[in-house]
Amino acid sequence: NKYMSQTNNSRNDTGERPDFPYTAPYIDLDEEGYTPSFAADELEQIGAFFEEFGFVVIRDVLTPEECQLTLDEVWAKLEAAGNVPNDPDTWHLWPDNAIKHYGNISRPSMFGKQFLENRQNPILYRVCSHLLEDHDVLVSHDRACLYRPTKNVRFSSGFADKSRWKTRPNVHLDLNPWNYLNSDRETAELLNSLKYETVNNFINENNLPLKKNGVAIQCGYNLYDNQVEDGGLVLVPGFHKVFGDYFDSAKSHNNPSVSFKKNGRIHQEAQRISMRAGSLVVWNQLLPHGSFPNLGSNFRSAMFIRMFKRSNMTQTTLKRRALAVRQYIHECPELFQVTELGQKVFGLDVL
Repeated sequence: NKYMSQTNNSRNDTGERPDFPYTAPYIDLDEEGYTPSFAADELEQIGAFFEEFGFVVIRDVLTPEECQLTLDEVWAKLEAAGNVPNDPDTWHLWPDNAIKHYGNISRPSMFGKQFLENRQNPILYRVCSHLLEDHDVLVSHDRACLYRPTKNVRFSSGFADKSRWKTRPNVHLDLNPWNYLNSDRETAELLNSLKYETVNNFINENNLPLKKNGVAIQCGYNLYDNQVEDGGLVLVPGFHKVFGDYFDSAKSHNNPSVSFKKNGRIHQEAQRISMRAGSLVVWNQLLPHGSFPNLGSNFRSAMFIRMFKRSNMTQTTLKRRALAVRQYIHECPELFQVTELGQKVFGLDVL
């Protein structure tokens, strides 16, 4: 393998391979400063870009109104903690269950009306089912993030930079490489042991892809126009092509994810993915990904989401999951109408 030293097969617990000098292909930005993107009906081009680089951006998946309604739910979570959108003096106030250093506004999954609407979005389904080569797919129930501006913030006392608000840079994989390459049976057992008696099981399922079922994907809706300096998603393009070689000597461990050191090669190869509001980004789950902090004066916000093949789960697990989804939909404070597509992607059709 041209990317692999033949003299050293070392690896540390953070996923580093100093002997594996991978260089990612550089993705040029378009004339407006955004990562190249495609219209939703350009499925052939979407598939080709995804196959080559391991990710793809689809623009205009959410309308401006849908973006705003989603942001309203994001801000409602923050406002409940005393955070006021137009008052930077309050932006230090976050919910108790937030993961503040990563910008996640909630540790549990979110089930607001617009979040549910976005999960039954027909364009999301069309793109993801095309990339998964399977029309029998389920949608995840995840959370969202918001990155505060850190430059030229207008406080009541005047303008100031706020470097302490920068989120923690990170590059990671949401899976266990050893299990993925060597033990589908163990992964399947973990996945089908989820009882969905706690909302956190909807987060747990994200880290348990099965190799036998082919490509696994992760996605995100971008809610504000997001330039490079605004912080947010980073990916290591093309890594899906060398994943197997890179982790061929991975040691068995029980961690559901792998992180890469900030001064390591993989972290340094990560590239910012800048997107217009309403865009959907989809990436192969074998791509190291993460986020870089906001260095600018704009907000960044995203809704995390993924779709996966129903065949990953047993019928018993599918029914447990569907009962939990139905209950969370029932508890939604606003009236939410499940569409015919929603019945399918929420998995409610097994009930």
